[in-house]
Amino acid sequence: MLKRMSYKIIKQIINYAQSEEVSYLSITEEQRYLNVSYHLANSKIKNLRLRHSEPEFFSDYFRRLLAISQGELVTNYCFPERTIHWLKRWRASILPHENHEKIILHLPKTTQQNFRLNELGLSSNDLKKFQRLIKIHSGLVVLSSPMSEGRSATLRALAAAFNHQNNNIYFIGQAETALISGINYLTPRPDNWEKIMHHDSDIIIADDLDILKDLKPALLAAGSGRLVIISLVATSCLEALNILISHATPNLLKSAQLKLISNQRLVNRRRQTKNNPLSNRQQIGIFEVLTWSSALNQPLAKLINRTKGGAQLEQGLKEILTETEFSPLAADYQRKLSLKLI
Repeated sequence: MLKRMSYKIIKQIINYAQSEEVSYLSITEEQRYLNVSYHLANSKIKNLRLRHSEPEFFSDYFRRLLAISQGELVTNYCFPERTIHWLKRWRASILPHENHEKIILHLPKTTQQNFRLNELGLSSNDLKKFQRLIKIHSGLVVLSSPMSEGRSATLRALAAAFNHQNNNIYFIGQAETALISGINYLTPRPDNWEKIMHHDSDIIIADDLDILKDLKPALLAAGSGRLVIISLVATSCLEALNILISHATPNLLKSAQLKLISNQRLVNRRRQTKNNPLSNRQQIGIFEVLTWSSALNQPLAKLINRTKGGAQLEQGLKEILTETEFSPLAADYQRKLSLKLI
């Protein structure tokens, strides 16, 4: 009975995602309800609340579908071949979420293409911020988005830009990543971080970083005088910052020298025009960009020490972010609407 109910709920969730052409959704459990959030291309979120019969049954059933152990956490995981056919194209992540767990489902893009920085859809002001990173040789840069919303394309564009500066670049990512000549590629294993730290590496780039396994090595690498660029799953710059401070001490964050956090979505282009750097893209990015100042490290450390997380921490982060140089997602969306790009 329980298995049949779980199957029906998953089918209902996926059917709605397909009807709305949603490629990214998250599921959290709350007592006898599932909260499903569908992330749309226009940065809006549709929420669905479903009742179930047993507390915390859903993530356990999902683990059986994924053929992983009870309690195991995974990131960007493929469903086995024997899985029901309408789930095979989806990728799954099971991550900690408050006192429960969050399940994330996304549909990977079928093709990958390397773009230049000026082809991503960045505003002129944000493009200058990204271009300034090319002159930086230490610190931490975070590129974030929900699943399948273009952060890997942004990461590869930055990698290509750095590749023209005679830098020794190491890229940690999945084998499916579109390769760039002249960059050293490694699989995402913890021992590879140790190898990189013992080599003459100028820049380390980590795609789809595993927060539990790779975040601390990435921060230590950034604090060692290297430039480290990571991508991770988050719905906003604020959430990405929250992830950082939830998994690192204030001193480690300070030594990592955070430089910039971006968050983005992909939207369909309204039209294509000749002699336009965006003309070869069917989709362009909607961006929000947060430029971090070292002067904010002290108030951030004080905030972390006096709060225990949750709503109080989030409100404190919002207050700190008012002191930063920040361009919101909604403003970039409206700008592209006014320019008739979308």
